[in-house]
Amino acid sequence: MQNPEEDRPLRPVTCPNCHEEFEADIVDALHEGDAAVGKLFHGSFNLIHCNACGVEFRIDTPVVFRNAERNLMIFFNPGLAKIPWRVAEKQMSEVIAAGIKDLPPELRPEFRLVFDMPAFVEKVAIALEDLDDRALELLKIKLFRSEPGLNPRTHRLLFDFTESGSDKLAFDLFSRRGGQAERKIAIEKITYDELVQAQEEDEPDLDLNEFFPGAWVAAERHTGG
Repeated sequence: MQNPEEDRPLRPVTCPNCHEEFEADIVDALHEGDAAVGKLFHGSFNLIHCNACGVEFRIDTPVVFRNAERNLMIFFNPGLAKIPWRVAEKQMSEVIAAGIKDLPPELRPEFRLVFDMPAFVEKVAIALEDLDDRALELLKIKLFRSEPGLNPRTHRLLFDFTESGSDKLAFDLFSRRGGQAERKIAIEKITYDELVQAQEEDEPDLDLNEFFPGAWVAAERHTGG
């Protein structure tokens, strides 16, 4: 059976509450123009309603977002969150390398790996805003080091695309324990622009590709959060 909206086959699921078995539309691949991108940003992505008992539940499944314009692929794999990030990144890199080995170097896409849904939403939003996620992650590190009371082991910063614009960039501070958003932190957009512009120099003070050498581009790579 096909899903008429996206021409995607429906997949069998089981309700965790009443154990009813039925078919549902599960998204495991996204492109920038897909209707499911809106669901991703509104919190209803892969949220399933059981007609038997009325319970809503989310399906955690690996998802890939493809951005053709930037030749970028973002992988969300919740299963890899259970192992150390260095091991997870190595495993994913090996899978990716095998999949693109027949492509010429100039056609090989750039890859990102995330381990939870908030990070996936953030990376997709950054890609659609045409921002450099490496620069944003470095700015998070700088905020953790400069803002009083910020601790990367107890909190995380996520880019807030709804509050960002041409003059400022906004981040939400989330508690790692409960997941609640506690406050917003905004910085001048020019700080980001200067950082990105510096990367175009022949010998920048800090090479972001060397600072974030793998598919997992995250502040936690250096803060230990």
